[in-house]
Amino acid sequence: MEKSKDYGFGKFETTGTASDLSVKPGVTSLRGRTINQIYKLAIASKFEETVTLRSHMAKNSEWGAIAYLGHSQYGTNGKKVEQNTDTNYSTGGNNNKETIYTTNKTQSTTHNRDRSI
Repeated sequence: MEKSKDYGFGKFETTGTASDLSVKPGVTSLRGRTINQIYKLAIASKFEETVTLRSHMAKNSEWGAIAYLGHSQYGTNGKKVEQNTDTNYSTGGNNNKETIYTTNKTQSTTHNRDRSI
């Protein structure tokens, strides 16, 4: 029997530290790393899980699929996804979780719509 493959992508930029990666809203993103460092960190990270995740930095083809779906009816349905312009590099556009999911919802590839597929 073949196992089905599930894929997950972080909704926000990578956060945390070099020894403990996370993907959380309203905190400063992890930056100042080389591609090689991020690659190695992602492979080694468990993201607070007890199972082997096979985490990795996204390939261009994987990011392309996310961008395509984000622009489709399953995402923003053709609406523009706004850039995070927060000068403190807070994921979601600021450190207030309430406004991340309301005021800054256009920074999301789904515009934070609550719906069933």
